[in-house]
Amino acid sequence: MPSLRNVPGAPKYLINEFRLLDCDEGLRDTLLYKLVGGALVFDNIAAMEQYRECVPRTWVSLDVFD
Repeated sequence: MPSLRNVPGAPKYLINEFRLLDCDEGLRDTLLYKLVGGALVFDNIAAMEQYRECVPRTWVSLDVFD
């Protein structure tokens, strides 16, 4: 997945927000990735809107804030 360093709105990949035991870490790249893919999370709506202003319009938005 592309790096999110220095991206406006400070998004995080949802998949990295799951806390797993070391013995279950392999599930991140298999099961969890198939469930949530590259979904992003933000600290608040203002951060999400800041991110949206910089996103190329060719991307598909699935949010409900339109």
